[in-house]
Amino acid sequence: MGRYSLGGDPTRGALLISGLYGRLKNMDEIRFNALKRDGEAAGVTVAVPPKDVTPPGAAVRISCEVLSRKQPSLTITYPVCAWADGNTSALVAEMTFGTANADLDLKLAARTTLQVRSETVKAIK
Repeated sequence: MGRYSLGGDPTRGALLISGLYGRLKNMDEIRFNALKRDGEAAGVTVAVPPKDVTPPGAAVRISCEVLSRKQPSLTITYPVCAWADGNTSALVAEMTFGTANADLDLKLAARTTLQVRSETVKAIK
């Protein structure tokens, strides 16, 4: 698990990652269930249901959804993407605070997820 502040400023936004590693089977089911659980969290509404948004040429399938989280003083809408391969699985959420969310781009979120994957998944020696 990790949380990274946008530009080093936690008031501007965050990139969240939650993942695991092991021997994984049924990658489509793992991705689907991870997104489903995230969409069922307290105070969360699914604004755009999960769909495959894998960029052409990607080594793994990426599925993304858009969630809206309501808190007493704020509602934030953000993309969440998931991958699952034979050994790793993770959810990546990109939250930007204080900006309009009408232009959420799931293809861009999928590319960011692939970048996060390339920076976090390393072979065990």
